[in-house]
Amino acid sequence: MNINDKESVYGECEKLGEAEVRSKIDAGEFGGHSAFPRQWLLEKADERLRQKEREETERSERAISAAEQSAFTAERAAIAARNSARWTMWAAVIALLSIIVQYLTK
Repeated sequence: MNINDKESVYGECEKLGEAEVRSKIDAGEFGGHSAFPRQWLLEKADERLRQKEREETERSERAISAAEQSAFTAERAAIAARNSARWTMWAAVIALLSIIVQYLTK
């Protein structure tokens, strides 16, 4: 690994993994040339943070979508209940009228 070549260092860091790179930095194995490995670690941490933010955004969007669907369903149920109440009222009026007609025809 050429310690002065960023791509070479990044490639080696990818092979080693974050934990190993961190332990090599802590042990001083990179000597005074730990800038690229440290930068690689920071970029990996930034990638994890961005991924976490994307996942949180997706979860929020799914929750909002579910809430919107729930609100739409509740609205449709309210409309159906109102229509049902209207027909129940008319059925009661018709039943009352039939009782009145029956009473008057006796």
